[in-house]
Amino acid sequence: MPQTNFFQLPDIPDIFGLKYRLLNPETDFPGISQVYNTASPENSELIPQSADAVAREYEQQNPDDRQKQLVVEVDGNIIGWGRYNTYHQRSTLTIGDHEFYVLPEWRSRGIEIPALRYFEAQVSELIRKDQTKEAIYKIFINEAETYRINLLKTIGYTQLAAHANMVRPDLENIPDFPLPDGFVIRPAADEHIREIYETYREAFQEHIHGSDASEEDFKEWSQASYLADRSLWIVVWDIHTNKIAGVILNFIVEEENTCFQRNRGYVEFISVLRAYRGLGLARAMITASLRMYKARGMQEAALSCHTENPFNPIVLYLKMGFQTRYHTLVLSKPIAL
Repeated sequence: MPQTNFFQLPDIPDIFGLKYRLLNPETDFPGISQVYNTASPENSELIPQSADAVAREYEQQNPDDRQKQLVVEVDGNIIGWGRYNTYHQRSTLTIGDHEFYVLPEWRSRGIEIPALRYFEAQVSELIRKDQTKEAIYKIFINEAETYRINLLKTIGYTQLAAHANMVRPDLENIPDFPLPDGFVIRPAADEHIREIYETYREAFQEHIHGSDASEEDFKEWSQASYLADRSLWIVVWDIHTNKIAGVILNFIVEEENTCFQRNRGYVEFISVLRAYRGLGLARAMITASLRMYKARGMQEAALSCHTENPFNPIVLYLKMGFQTRYHTLVLSKPIAL
């Protein structure tokens, strides 16, 4: 039988019928869908999730992750839902992550704080067992979600970073930036996937979210569904060394395009190894990406950029026709070990 036990949390507000419990997969998916779809009306980029979609995601989770979800109800009706998790960014750094939502009419009633404190306690326990050297929370959140942002700040979260979400609204008048002599674009062949992965990871070592290369990470990365269409990737080779110099791991999110009735391709994970920087590879790869998307019937392109990246790539992206639409904030807080 699924666990649906209720439990007491500290500082629960005095609201008749208010209960916190674990998720019940036999009954909860419609209520979770309603909460997720309506709890953040400020976030215009949110893709609605049907009850069936919530159920499918649940079925794809391992048994441990299924227990990392919390449901809040009043008089038997679901009015809040959230989950927590941990992952390794580096061998010495573990990240705690969580999200929690309540229906708009239940905001500012003190319901969220007990849930967030519960998540933090569970994350701390997991990380203590992991014996990591350093641990922090990283919560990615749309800047328009001011209610959630202010709520997290009241319990000690501060802004660690911001990412500009940029869009090129059309694929006309694409700048002509060819590759410099000595470089060539080749398809992403299966036998080169490991080298592509290592190139991307090495190029991102200095990035605020850069992570260590590992067998576990490679397996997860190589099986990521959104990166499944490798024909979209741009892989640049140094013809003299026969080594990869740079990559862009382009992808298309069909569900998003259907939801928002658009034809958008993402130009992401723009990676150039240190030895090849300053040669114009990034702008040439972006040019190739935009042309590829146009040929495939896309009508716009998008990417994200860390606003405090020391190499200031946002200048290049602006020159390539991208415009900032909104920012994703990264709120952080140390985790006591």
